[in-house]
Amino acid sequence: MDIFNYMFEHSIFEGIASARRKFLDTGRMSKKYFNAFVEGDPSSTKKYVEWMCRISEDEAWVNELIIKVIRDFDRLASRGYLKNKDIYVYKTLEDVQKVLEAPKNKEKLKRVSKERALDVDRIKETDTYLIFFPKTYEAVKKYCAHTKWCITTSAEDWEEVVRDGDKCYFVINKVTKRKYAVDTHMNVCDDLDSCLDEDERQSFFDMLGFSPNSAEAKRIFAPFSKKEYEEVLLHLAK
Repeated sequence: MDIFNYMFEHSIFEGIASARRKFLDTGRMSKKYFNAFVEGDPSSTKKYVEWMCRISEDEAWVNELIIKVIRDFDRLASRGYLKNKDIYVYKTLEDVQKVLEAPKNKEKLKRVSKERALDVDRIKETDTYLIFFPKTYEAVKKYCAHTKWCITTSAEDWEEVVRDGDKCYFVINKVTKRKYAVDTHMNVCDDLDSCLDEDERQSFFDMLGFSPNSAEAKRIFAPFSKKEYEEVLLHLAK
């Protein structure tokens, strides 16, 4: 065993042994809860065990909650959400819960935002292009980034389009990386927010492999169904 591993394992042993001497050997804590705290400590060095034992001594009725709070604390500390990562500066469980409240909300918002950014209907995808409809403003920002469309910088503009009942589809050309917006009337705008003329529009649909007047075009670039519209409105209300 090299010196680093020896010191690491020794620190774990000493941390648990110290807590054992203070709380288990003295009868201040039952073996059942002591073992639960050792097992519930999420840190590699079991650095929270002694703190959990001390808090449990004052508030034994919340032993299971103590483990949950410690796991939240360790997760948020490891992800850089906490200014003070030393658990021993907090004297009560309530102190820790208060400190965790804002970071947990921030973490939740970040997770929800990420999930909503991926909320799109992939209508059709080939090796050449992707046609999709974004169901949230976060998805619009993610997939329509680096364009001149106002809906990517203003949630109000996106909401206005949706509430007017206008369903706008987006196409990404995988080869050229250009992006296009297509409405249900088959009007097409490029990522510079310029409407394509007839020749450009024809080239665009040639790239898709069907004409703007075809049954496939009408099937793909279809208006809102009642269910779809209600679903998107629910997203806007969140």
